[in-house]
Formats: sequence, structure tokens, C-alpha cells
Amino acid sequence: MFEKVMQLDFWAIAEGRVPPPPSARLVGWRFLGLDDGGILSCSFEATEALLNPAGLVQGGILATMLDEAMGPVVAAISRERIFTQTLEMKISYMRAAGIGTIFGEGRILHRGRSIVFLEGRLLDPERKLIAIATATARVTPIDLLKKRRSGSTDASQLRSHERRRLRAS
Repeated sequence: MFEKVMQLDFWAIAEGRVPPPPSARLVGWRFLGLDDGGILSCSFEATEALLNPAGLVQGGILATMLDEAMGPVVAAISRERIFTQTLEMKISYMRAAGIGTIFGEGRILHRGRSIVFLEGRLLDPERKLIAIATATARVTPIDLLKKRRSGSTDASQLRSHERRRLRAS
């Protein structure tokens, strides 16, 4: 399963040529667009399976939605075959969410060589703010990630590859 997911790229997912990864499917992620300002728009479907005992979307599920709104924006804008690994995320919850469509937005605040700072928002159908997040993520080329997973590259080769990639950018 991992190898199959690793061969995917953002635009193949966004255009419906391949299914999204399991975490995105869990929350009903759908790509809606990428505007000229670099904001990725998406939507999620909150189902009964995602509710807490109070009948509201569980906070950790909203965190997953925020991560799924922010993570793909780097690949969408750069058109690189990359994976963004969230290193830290800060979330502020503004209001509860129930069953139905939740809209997400993700944007890049700043991109360095291998670290990116992101911002994400979740909105209800009336476009009222549900939650906002900022995150720091590591940008890793998918080919390098495949090598790490297969064990075919040792740590010194990874550092060497990363230095070459950084010099090229």
C-alpha cells in the first residue's frame, strides 16, 4: 500500500486520476482549487463516524482536516513531487462543527530550503471560522522518501543528496 501511495502526485490526486491517500479519504477531502494568491481550497465531509460523544466533530479530526488543507499546498504551488511532513502544529478552535461539509484553506507563509511555514483555516458552510492553525513542515522529495522507506540509502547518502538538492534550488 505504501509504495502505491508514494507513486502518487498532488495533481494526479486533485484531478481525480488516482485516489487520495487514506488519511484524506478518512475525512472526505476534495480539492476545490488553487487561487492566484496561492491559497489552496478544499472541502471535507464530516460524517457521523467523526463525531465525539457530544455529537460534534472531534477536535483531533479537525486537526487532521487542517493538516490535509495545509500539507498539499507546497506540492500544488511548486508542482514538485514532494511530501510535507508536519513537524509541529498550533491550532485555535473558534466554534464547533457538526455533520456536513467543512471548507478548508491552506497557504504558505514562508518557504525555506527544506522547511516550510504554513497556515490553514476551516470554515463552516456559512464561511464562519471553525479553526485556524499554523504549522512547520519538512519538505522531502518523494524519491528520497522512497529510498528511506526501502532502506536502500544510508544516512550519509541522505545528507549528501539533501545538500545537492539545496544547492540546485
